[in-house]
Order: sequence, then structure tokens, then C-alpha cells
Amino acid sequence: MILSGDRDTFQLATDKVTIRIPHTKGGKTQNDEYNKAAIIEKYGLEPKQLIDVKGLQGDSSDNIPGVPGIGEKTATALIQKFGSIENLYEKVEKQEAELKGKQKENIENNKDLAFLSKTLGTINLEVPIKHTLEDFKVEEWDKPKVLELFKELNFNRYIERFSLRWRSK
Repeated sequence: MILSGDRDTFQLATDKVTIRIPHTKGGKTQNDEYNKAAIIEKYGLEPKQLIDVKGLQGDSSDNIPGVPGIGEKTATALIQKFGSIENLYEKVEKQEAELKGKQKENIENNKDLAFLSKTLGTINLEVPIKHTLEDFKVEEWDKPKVLELFKELNFNRYIERFSLRWRSK
């Protein structure tokens, strides 16, 4: 489960990974959940294909330029039709893409920008992590040490809340 307000995380959705996007409705916080099936239903695309959509449309909040003149609807339709930016440009080069007018011109003239934008919009899953999940396992904490720290910081409310006992030396 990934809880995030950033829809870029949709590219991480799988059968085993669900993305929760919080939003406020009627003054209450609610969460929309998206797994692989929900992404396919909503966008008509596999989660990983949303990276290609981002590559074409860009995202000004993330400083991803995209292809000028290509918005979300057009980018989504193009990726639904061609499957990926790579396939789109392969068809463009073979003059089999059936694009017209300004859209064709913008796509043809901004190939490098599209591929750069796809790279920038991809969440890197190959980050070297030196720890294992076992390293983050919650263990019993050192209550006397925590009590001393809380006393030093005058966190009296937390001493009560965590049922730490004052010990006189």
C-alpha cells in the first residue's frame, strides 16, 4: 500500500501494490484506491504506460516539459493507440502514424523532449538500498532511556501517555 497525494505513483500499481490517494469530500478525508485493475479501468492503459502519457503531456509541477500542444487526453489517446512513445516514434519515422496538422508537427519536432520527459517521469526502482525489511522491524524500545530523554525535554504528557514511570535515583 502506498499512500500519496501524487498520481505519479500510479505507475507503481500492480496486483500486489495499491495506491491510496487522499482527498477531502464534505469536510472529511477519504481515500481512492488504485491497483492495476483500477488503473486499466480508469485510463484504458497499464500502469507503466502512464509514464509514456507523462512523457507526451509533461507536468509543469514536476518540471517535465512534454511535447508542446499535447495534453492529457491526447497523450492518453496516443498511448492507447500506439502502446508507448517508442512505438509512436517508430510509426512516425515510417510515416504510418496517421497524425495531422500541428499535432504531427509538434510530435515530429520534439522527439528528444518526449524521451527526456519519459525518463524524468519514471520512478527509479533500481535505487541501491543497503537495508533489508528486517532492519526496520519494530522492536521493544529502551524505556528507561526514552524516559530520561522525555524528562530532559519536559515531555511530561508523553511520559503519561506511554505509561513510563518516574524513577528516582
